[in-house]
Amino acid sequence: MGLTLSLLGTKYLIESDLYWPHLERAEIRVVKPTRSQAEELRAMVFEELIQGMVPETSRATLQEMAGDCRNRGGEVAGLCCTELGMFFGDEEAPWRLVNFTEAHVKAVSSN
Repeated sequence: MGLTLSLLGTKYLIESDLYWPHLERAEIRVVKPTRSQAEELRAMVFEELIQGMVPETSRATLQEMAGDCRNRGGEVAGLCCTELGMFFGDEEAPWRLVNFTEAHVKAVSSN
């Protein structure tokens, strides 16, 4: 396999087959957050980001989660939930980043 992606998103997204089987078919290995991290991500999205709050503490928590995934082999952080892009732009992320919302828009607009 080629690249390894840290799949960051809601608990549903992480546990479902929405992304990872397609990524693995493209020879992209997937590293997922732990169950407790997935629950924490869910809370950040539904209790903060959807409400328009972008706390620095949650930004730091997301960085820690991405770092943990990186320690387990994730070369690129995939922000696979629309709201997670509120934390970082490509230029300010402390690691290689793919914002899946932006990637989808680029793919649709290029056709």
